[in-house]
Amino acid sequence: MRALGIEEPASAQRGRGFVVFPDDGSEPIVLPYSDGSYGLACEHHVLVEQLRAAAVRHPHVTYRTGARFTSLDLEALSLGAGSLEMTDKESGDRERVRAGRVVGADGRSSVVRAASGGQAEHVAVSRMAGLVLEGVKLPYEGFGHVFLGAPGSVLAYRIAPDKVRICVDLPQSVGRLSDADLISEYGPHLCESLRTCFIAAIEAKSMSWAAIRVQRRRFYGREGASLVGDSVGYYHPLTAAGMTLGFADAIELSRSKDHDGFRRRRLRNIRVPELLAMALYEVFTDRSDEMAAMRHAIYTLWRTSPTECARTMRFLACQDTRVPSFLLSFVRVMRIAGLELALPKNPAPLKRRAQMVGRWFGRGVSMASGLSVPMMQKAAGRLGLETSDTSSKVT
Repeated sequence: MRALGIEEPASAQRGRGFVVFPDDGSEPIVLPYSDGSYGLACEHHVLVEQLRAAAVRHPHVTYRTGARFTSLDLEALSLGAGSLEMTDKESGDRERVRAGRVVGADGRSSVVRAASGGQAEHVAVSRMAGLVLEGVKLPYEGFGHVFLGAPGSVLAYRIAPDKVRICVDLPQSVGRLSDADLISEYGPHLCESLRTCFIAAIEAKSMSWAAIRVQRRRFYGREGASLVGDSVGYYHPLTAAGMTLGFADAIELSRSKDHDGFRRRRLRNIRVPELLAMALYEVFTDRSDEMAAMRHAIYTLWRTSPTECARTMRFLACQDTRVPSFLLSFVRVMRIAGLELALPKNPAPLKRRAQMVGRWFGRGVSMASGLSVPMMQKAAGRLGLETSDTSSKVT
């Protein structure tokens, strides 16, 4: 936004990072952004209005309100040119617009994506309710709060000087919960200042739920019609990566001379954010023994290594998109979790421990399926772990 000369919204709140409240009741873990970086949080309409105002002021932008996209000229696209038809909502008049490139930034239900040949490939993972609370204090002001331990995670962050937004996630595997179950399952894991308001909102029937879907970022449009933001794909809101990835799409597209180069660079640079987004959600919500071990391993790594804390935040902020760097952290977590499951101090019988280790290994390989085996072996070798060239698996 600064690069475009757009000022921060006056009501926006700067975020210095996140605080994770572990499911085991241990002390919260503070994860600050590094190098003086910070995030911004505000009401959605505030940011949209700010961006639209900047577009209107730009001398080379004609901003049209009340226009609805109707169709793409696929013949023109096949020749490498952008051409679309739009309809005025009030008059019904149609207008054909031709340009060197059409950019589809029309969200999760993108009509530009559909018109350019992209299929909807989303998967439902959970339901989420959002609440805006007024006059509430957070334990760590200036940080996003992630509460674990309930069936799903709870994210809380300040969006205005007197407003806090709470996002309550209910995984698809859990199904629907009664009001009493929501209070008993989620309430104990919230800080006191939020718990009272959360219970009051449930009792007042003021919570409405929306389906949360995930769509991997694979289709970026075609020559003449490129996609950016949620029209490409989207992850769970817990990772707060959507806006960052959308801006990164737009910046990369503005620097690209052709669509194919744009697509290749984005596919390369989103591998780490995508893997992290999917892995974090799975680890934070899955109640199995192997995922609990992975969760505790992440806590251990964050508590004992400031370097890993900083690296995690650079991954989340898309400041570090290097696969080897991510893989090194991933294998460290796998090693700690594997030891927790396998060592004799685990109270489970030996046969059960062996089964848990097997599942742990399988889940780890599944999470890292987007990474090459040579990279996994190299990272394991740096940590002193053995690898098997014949099986192509870390052992």
